[in-house]
Amino acid sequence: MLSDRYLMTLWSKAVRSLKGEMCSNPLCGKPAQGTHHIIKRRYRVLRYNVVNGLPLCADCHPIADRNTEFAMAMLDAESREYLAKLGMHTFKDWLMITEQSRDEFMKSEADELKRIIKGE
Repeated sequence: MLSDRYLMTLWSKAVRSLKGEMCSNPLCGKPAQGTHHIIKRRYRVLRYNVVNGLPLCADCHPIADRNTEFAMAMLDAESREYLAKLGMHTFKDWLMITEQSRDEFMKSEADELKRIIKGE
């Protein structure tokens, strides 16, 4: 079974591979020092989804932690809609919808993150 720590490391690398190494706040311009979950990571359907991530600097990250709208404003409308649709599902429901076990879900997420990191 894949660990959450391993998947979170892949997720962070994949988000930064797609979105760059600079803070996502267009008014900032500083180097990113962390990767932020827009929808909190306790929502397991979105925990490893790269749409749900933003590279942020040390100044902007705490603001995003306290204010989801601050982070959501950095996304395009399609990404906001996508997160809203997926975020409404419980993890148990998502596994039933996708006909996956927890382990299959974790493996498919890891495979997707690796693909993104490789640039495929």
